Amino acid sequence: GKSAFQQCNNLTSVAIGDNVTMIGFQAFSGCSNLTSVAIPDKITLIDNYAFANCSSLANVTFKSQLPISKDMLLNSRLNNSALIYYVPKEYVAAYQTAWAGVVEPEKIQADLSNYLINFDGLKIYHNTLKEKYLDNSNYDF
Repeated sequence: GKSAFQQCNNLTSVAIGDNVTMIGFQAFSGCSNLTSVAIPDKITLIDNYAFANCSSLANVTFKSQLPISKDMLLNSRLNNSALIYYVPKEYVAAYQTAWAGVVEPEKIQADLSNYLINFDGLKIYHNTLKEKYLDNSNYDF
């Protein structure tokens, strides 16, 4: 909900639960140590200032095939020139087109965090995110 995790400086990484559909007004605003966020594919709204003043935010992973709108990206304050955006690899071009003029194309990269890497028969699931998993299907953040 509104301001749910505002000023939580202990948060460094967040994976929002798969059943969450919206991130509320100023939900993570002022989380100055937050470095990464994973946003599930069911998100339909990221409210204004949801990520305002998250000065350490370095990457955001979007799981959806459809990009959020430019306005939503801007209003939620997920438009920082230092951010890297990870998106489903098949949809990088769609995100680049949708966010043209707001996000530099090279800042939108394929999310390979759950892809299998096979080295001479040794199978490793590559996952670069160290995250605190927040999953609560009854509430929106």
